[in-house]
Amino acid sequence: MSDAEIRKTLSIVALALLIGHYLFNVVVLQHIALGLLILTVFPNPVAKMLARAWIKFSETIGHVNSRILLTLIYFVVLVPVALLYRVFNRKTTDYFAGRKLDSCFISSDRNFSRESFEKTW
Repeated sequence: MSDAEIRKTLSIVALALLIGHYLFNVVVLQHIALGLLILTVFPNPVAKMLARAWIKFSETIGHVNSRILLTLIYFVVLVPVALLYRVFNRKTTDYFAGRKLDSCFISSDRNFSRESFEKTW
């Protein structure tokens, strides 16, 4: 991680803390943001450690958050839509559920001419 990336990461965290201070009027957030901005002035191991910890934390939160959101979307959106489709399109779904075939292949007994291959679609 380069010094520019460390400064950028800590500056963004400090900005988020300042926004939190102005939204919730918590003075401690302002002091922590000031401390992070002071750490960005000179490259040091503490700043590097904090930036790496923040990146690792954000990756973990993103991993968990994506799983939760995908699960919620599946059960809140896709499952009800599929159930409603089955209820309102009973004829279509019964057609597929009622057939007990070994294969989905349907044999076509017809003669093909040269013209049938010219316009395939």
